[in-house]
Amino acid sequence: MLRFASAFGIHHFKLKETKFLDFCKKYYLWLCGVCLVAFSAFTYLNGYMLANHGYWTETATDPGYADKFMTLGPQLTMTFFFVFLLILISLKCRFENRVLDFLGKISLELYLIHNLFIMHFDMLSGIGIYVVSVLVCSILTASLLHEIITFVFCKINKRPYPKPKDIRPAIKAYFQKKSTDCKASIRYARRHPKATGVIVFRNCICILLCLAALYPISIMLVNSTRTAYSMVHRGFTLIPEGKFLESFNNVMAMESHHTCPISRAMVYSLIVSLSSGGLSIYFGSMCAYGFEMFRFRGKKHLWKIVIASMMFSQISTSVGFFKLSLSMGLINSLLPLIIPAIAAPATAYFMRMYLKMIPLQSIVEAARIDGCSELSIFHRMILPSIKPALCLQFIFTFTASWNNGFMHSLILQMPEVRTIATFIEGPPARGSSGSPEMYVMMILFTIPTLIVYLLFSKSIVSRIVLGSVKE
Repeated sequence: MLRFASAFGIHHFKLKETKFLDFCKKYYLWLCGVCLVAFSAFTYLNGYMLANHGYWTETATDPGYADKFMTLGPQLTMTFFFVFLLILISLKCRFENRVLDFLGKISLELYLIHNLFIMHFDMLSGIGIYVVSVLVCSILTASLLHEIITFVFCKINKRPYPKPKDIRPAIKAYFQKKSTDCKASIRYARRHPKATGVIVFRNCICILLCLAALYPISIMLVNSTRTAYSMVHRGFTLIPEGKFLESFNNVMAMESHHTCPISRAMVYSLIVSLSSGGLSIYFGSMCAYGFEMFRFRGKKHLWKIVIASMMFSQISTSVGFFKLSLSMGLINSLLPLIIPAIAAPATAYFMRMYLKMIPLQSIVEAARIDGCSELSIFHRMILPSIKPALCLQFIFTFTASWNNGFMHSLILQMPEVRTIATFIEGPPARGSSGSPEMYVMMILFTIPTLIVYLLFSKSIVSRIVLGSVKE
C-alpha cells in the first residue's frame, strides 16, 4: 500500500515540483514537526482502529461498513504523512555511499527474495533478531542470486565470465590509497569530531549488517541438509551433513491436511500466477494504450480514479470480494484468483508512464492510414515496443501472486485445493518449522520465481528498436 501511495504522490509532485520544493525549503522545520507529529498520531490511531474496529466486524445483519471506513481513513492519512515526511528527509539527506550503490545493483533480486525470509523467519524470538535476520539474509541471498544470473547470462551469450586481473598491483595501489586516506581521515577527525562520530556510527551499522547476513542464509541452506536430531542436539553449524535428498523426498511425500501433495499445490500456484500475470500485463497495457492514444470525454477523471484505486489495500476489499465469490459459487475455485488480475491499476499506471517515453504517435497514425485496426496496431506494434516493460511487470505480478497466501487461503478453503503459499502457511508446515523439511520447502518456494526472473530479465535491459517512418 505504501508503494502505491508513493507512486501516486510522486505523479502529482512532478506537476508543480518547483513551487512545492520552494515552499518546503521555506517552512522546512515547521513541516517536519507537523508531519512527524501527525504521522505518530495517525499511526497510534490506526492501531487503535484496527484493535477496536477493523475490517472484520460484519455480522449477519450489519455489513460493518462504518468500521471499515473508520479504519481505512487513518491508514490513508498515515500513508500521506509518511510519504510527505520521506520527501522532506530526502531534501536534506543525500544517501550516497558504496553500500547503497551495491544495494541498487541487486534491488530487483532483493525485491524477489526478501518476502521469503519475511514469511518463514517468524520462528525467531525477538523483533530485533527477526528484523536483522530478514535484512541481512535477503541482502546476501540477493547478492548470490545476482552473481548466478551474471554467470548464466555469460553462458547464454557465450561470453567469458568476468575474471579478476592480476591483483598484486591493485592490492599495492589499494593499500597506498588507504594509507593516504587514513592520514587524511585522522586530520579530518581532529578538526570535525562531531561529523566523524556520525560517519563511524553509520559505517559500523553497515558492517554489522553485512556480517550478520551469514547467519540466516546458513540456516536455510545448511539446515536443509541436516537431520532433525542434529538440529535439536547439535545446534547451529556451518557444516552440511548431506541429507538434502532425504529431506526432499519427505517434502514431496508430505500432504497438506493429508489430501493435497505439495507437487499439486505448486501446479495450482503456477496456474494462478502465470494466468494472473499474463492477464495483468495484457489488459493493463491495453488500458494504458487507450488512455494514451485516444481522446474521450471524462478521460482525466477516469485516470484519476485509476490512480486513486492504487491506494486501497487488498485487505480492505477482501470482505466484499469474498462475499461476491461466495454468491457466485466460486469458493474453492482458481478463477477468483485469476480473473481479477484483468483490473490491475498499478500495471496500467506503469505502462502508461512507459508509453509516454516512446514516440509512437507517428507510427500509430501511419498504421491507421494503412488501414490497420486498433486491435491489430496494439498487437503488432505496441506490445513488441513495450516488451521490456511487459517482462518487468510480469515478474512483479507473478511474484505477488505466488506469495499471496492471504487471498489464496481466503478463497481456497477445501483441503483438496491448495497453493504452495497456503501449503507452507498451513498446520503441517508450521508444525515442521524446526525440521529440515521446512527449509527444503523454503528453497522449493523460491525456485519458480527465480526461473521466471531468469527467463524474463534479459528482455528488461533490451533496447527498444523502432523502424523509421518517412514523412
